[in-house]
This record gives sequence, C-alpha cells and structure tokens, in this order.
Amino acid sequence: MRSGFGFDLRSMEIFVETLEQGSQSAAARRLGLKQSSVSQSLANLEEGMGVALFKRNTRPLEPTSAGRFFYDRARRLLEEARSTRRELVSGAFGQLHQVRLALVDSMATAVGQPLIELIRRYTRDYTLTTGLSHMHSHALLTRHVDIIISDDRLENYDGLERHALLREPSCWWCRSAGRVPWTTCAGSPVSSTSCAIRRSR
Repeated sequence: MRSGFGFDLRSMEIFVETLEQGSQSAAARRLGLKQSSVSQSLANLEEGMGVALFKRNTRPLEPTSAGRFFYDRARRLLEEARSTRRELVSGAFGQLHQVRLALVDSMATAVGQPLIELIRRYTRDYTLTTGLSHMHSHALLTRHVDIIISDDRLENYDGLERHALLREPSCWWCRSAGRVPWTTCAGSPVSSTSCAIRRSR
C-alpha cells in the first residue's frame, strides 16, 4: 500500500463501492476502473491491514466483522474528505470549523454577548463556558478549550499566544495608624485581563 496506515482514500472508496454494489465488476463500472484494478486494490487493502474484509464464498459479497467495522469507518472518512474538498473549492475554509472559548465570570456580563456575536462571524460552531480562572487555565493546557479570557497569563507555559485585552485601575485601602480608620494606599492599573490561545502543532 502507498500509505503507512494500510489504506488510503482511494482504496477505501473502492472497498465501499464494492460492498454497496455487491460485486467487484459492478464497483469497477461505477468507478470507471478495470475489474482487475479493483481486485488488486482490495487484495492490497487486506494485505496492508492484515485482516480479511470479505467472506469469499458468498454472493453478493458480504463483509466479515472486520469488514463491517472498516466499512462504517470508511464511509465517515470519505464523507469528511468530500466535505473538506467542497469547502476548499468553495473557499469556505476561511471560516473556522469550531472554537471552544472560556471566559472568567467577571467578564461574562460585560462582554459575553458582543463576544458571541463576533465569534459567530468567524466560525460555524462554538462553545462558550464561564467560570474561575484556574479552571480555564487547566482546560487550555489540557486542550479542552482553544481560547481563554482570564486574569492569569500563564507566563510559565510555552506554546501559547497571549494578547492583552484591557487594564483596569485598582484602588487599595488599608488601615492607618492615626485617627482616620482607612486611607488610600495605592491607585495604579494593576488589574489586567488577557487572552491566551494555544498554538496549533
């Protein structure tokens, strides 16, 4: 076989057509191939995977248990391949297939709805979850989400893109030693929110 997997898309297509048409000759006519080419492809397929895919003494052809399993998987893979080609040809690949985003609770009320509207412009499917920063950080590092908006920049981890989104002024108050019970200790922009994205590998 040409592929290290023991199969490729063409051999899967020939296998699926052979089962659905009931014979190698019918599959050959359907695919515009010689019957000898279909027969050789199927033989190479079985040899490459090391399993029998057909019951040899039945007409029309019937799959073995391994053949039935492979048939189900092959149909899904072929459909995904056809869908991929259609999207590439039509230019639809400019839109992301799916985005999984996590957002800290404090940001959800302020930017949740505008963020959802923005995401819808660039992806066909998305999930948006809210919660605590440390939960989202773990989800990003374990590849359960693609993007987090958090106050934790995950500075100690490689393979991430980080983009600062906003900084907020914070005012700290502390007890004073004098008669005034409280006094302002600081007023600097120390609170920040960032977007972290795991790079594809």
